[in-house]
Amino acid sequence: MSTKSEYPVHKEVLDGLPVDYYVVHLRKKIILQTNNKEIEPGTACHKAFFCSEHPCDVSHGKCLFQQKLTKNQNSEFHYSYTKDNEKCYFRVRGTLLKKDLALVTLEDETAYMKKKEESERNSEKLERIAHLANFSYWEYDVKTRIFNASLAGREIYGIDKEFISFEEIQSKNLKEYRDLFEQSFADLIRKGVGFDLKYKIQRNDGAIRTLRGIATYDRSTNMVYGIVHDITGAENKYVIDIEYQEYLSMLFKKMSSAFAQHKIETDENGQVGDIVIMDVNPSYENLFGVRREDVVGESFRKVFPQISDRWIQYMGKKALSGEAKLFKEYVPWLKKHVEIYAYSPGKGYYVATINDVTDRIQSEIELKKAKQQAVEGDRLKTHFLTNMSHEIRTPLNGILGFSSLLSQGGLTEENRMYYGQIIEKSGKRLMKIIDDIIDVSMIQSGQIKIDKRPIDINELLREVYTMYSKGNADKLKRIKFEMLPVESTDDRIMYSDKEWIYQALNNLLDNAFKFTERGKIAFGVEKSDLNEVIFFVKDSGIGIKEEKQSYIFDLFRQVEEGQSRSYEGFGLGLAIVNGIVKKLNGKIKLQSQHKTGSEFTIVLPRNHEQVLVKKVAGHESSSA
Repeated sequence: MSTKSEYPVHKEVLDGLPVDYYVVHLRKKIILQTNNKEIEPGTACHKAFFCSEHPCDVSHGKCLFQQKLTKNQNSEFHYSYTKDNEKCYFRVRGTLLKKDLALVTLEDETAYMKKKEESERNSEKLERIAHLANFSYWEYDVKTRIFNASLAGREIYGIDKEFISFEEIQSKNLKEYRDLFEQSFADLIRKGVGFDLKYKIQRNDGAIRTLRGIATYDRSTNMVYGIVHDITGAENKYVIDIEYQEYLSMLFKKMSSAFAQHKIETDENGQVGDIVIMDVNPSYENLFGVRREDVVGESFRKVFPQISDRWIQYMGKKALSGEAKLFKEYVPWLKKHVEIYAYSPGKGYYVATINDVTDRIQSEIELKKAKQQAVEGDRLKTHFLTNMSHEIRTPLNGILGFSSLLSQGGLTEENRMYYGQIIEKSGKRLMKIIDDIIDVSMIQSGQIKIDKRPIDINELLREVYTMYSKGNADKLKRIKFEMLPVESTDDRIMYSDKEWIYQALNNLLDNAFKFTERGKIAFGVEKSDLNEVIFFVKDSGIGIKEEKQSYIFDLFRQVEEGQSRSYEGFGLGLAIVNGIVKKLNGKIKLQSQHKTGSEFTIVLPRNHEQVLVKKVAGHESSSA
């Protein structure tokens, strides 16, 4: 008769996950199992997740989870709902374990989405301000005599095409400014004289506009880079109207995202040399731990000496190309993940908004790890059940088969004794399996009881040695079996639970004899002093591969796994030892080399003070 596990996913695996996980029955729309202590199993998933009395987004009789999680085994989607007039956002990840059964996790993205929406609103405000301020970047190719202006620049001139010839620009200038404009351009290119000119144009619609142009010449690229500002109505001011200036300043300072403006420095060959910080906002100061007055006008390499040349070159080339880019970077000296949106408002310049996304990235990493652990836990559980079926059936078949043979007549005395030995051996093996299952159940449920009493360590070791010497007579013809007792009489007594220490040593020695065909097995006490007792079990068996040593104490893990394994057992022995040792406030260590052997050490507190108390109490009792 087969029995179903109480938990669809092994409870210990689910409880150990770093995030809240839910096992959902898709058809019944209830949570069967969760490690979230605030959610009761049996709660409707739509009520627990989204505060809804009804299934979410039902279509063709299927709720949202059924639509998303039955098409593919693994799925990820976003969901939002409104609660108390507030929009709530979630990222949902799900793994279809089997039909109608899914493993689900939810990540609350409300704070992130609000921050993102605020960032988008701020970017739109900046774009509107630039438009309202009639401010534009442009560049001029000296060789082709072609201007390339931004959209704002084309609107200032009333021109609807992106590339404009020098002659077309000159044709817009009022006649009294044309010679001055051309001469100023020529002096900039030939003599390096600064270009800072106030002049007037007439657009196609007849409107007269007063402009201020500022430009610089890059000899290495034979390009002129400049800005133009429409100052009509404010000819005596070379700044944006004070209302817009205050608004822009307020927005810049209040942005939750870090914001910075930069200029690219190039060498004589036009290659990126460094980046100069032109301005930063308070959020930037907080994120990078700097002060505005210390960084404005300074180079990146000076402010951030840890930064790599690769990053300088990458951002510099983006600025020179004018390409906008959204990307994520890990900043080692901050130990933070950041999301950067960088764009170039003009060639040789770039601005960047930077958001700290460390928590989100870490959450994604933990969710991925948790998902892997959950899938691995389910695999191990299935593997364990398969092994347990095999391990129980094997001794049962031995008992039933040879009992049937014993009931038949005509057997010799030798055969009866041989069959009886097989039945006894199978019975002991079956009893060991049952004992292990009970032990691990008690350990996992916290029901293991500790009965501490004074223990004669050497007496305990002799009991273990005698049992294994008699029970492994055949193997001891090929294996040297040694016991190392406590030498000092003063250090022989400890205060702990004898039965559980005995059980831990038994499990370790069972493995030693199982995996050692020739050589040596030794056990005993490596050290005993006032503070601790160190037991050890050492063998020259097959050893444990290095990649398996990190999880060898986990439930259901074995040196060999799969149906083709060479050794009996189903991976509870070392997990039981680990549970016992932790309950006794100790620790267990492993040193092993594949094909050479293993050594397990158990470090337990000796509880010397309690030993003395018992001795004194016993002395007073006998004196009375």
